[in-house]
Amino acid sequence: MPSRRASAKAPEPETPAQPTAAASDAHDVAPDAPPELVFERLRSFAGEASPGLLAPLEGGRIVERGDGHLTIAVPTLFSAKRLNHKRAQLEAACSRFFGSTIRVEIESADSEDAAAADSTAEGRESARDRRQRALTHPSVRRALEVLEGEIVEIRPVGGPR
Repeated sequence: MPSRRASAKAPEPETPAQPTAAASDAHDVAPDAPPELVFERLRSFAGEASPGLLAPLEGGRIVERGDGHLTIAVPTLFSAKRLNHKRAQLEAACSRFFGSTIRVEIESADSEDAAAADSTAEGRESARDRRQRALTHPSVRRALEVLEGEIVEIRPVGGPR
């Protein structure tokens, strides 16, 4: 009797459907979603796209979100500067996240606080006192003598004290 070979093929394992680039990039974020939730998702998404965006967005928040624009406030001036240097990457990530071209504005809480404090008479007086203390501080005076330097400008670092 001739042998019959069964040529049964093993069933191929099913592969899950891979999302298309457009489907994986565009995040459906409801217009009425809480800004905190939207920001956290945006921060994660931007950090995956460009890891250098993750740290400067830490502690930030969405101030305003409209058609074609987004205003983000970050807690420090340093973070704002870092994001401004990476603006193209940030805007590209935001555009992919929201599914349309987005122009991003970046604000810093430090600069807002400093501007608010300096705009009041008490804030101006406080700033003047800090400058005067810096000019008359013994260590500053000694450094000027040793380095034979002069003070050209005094800029406060951080918020008001």
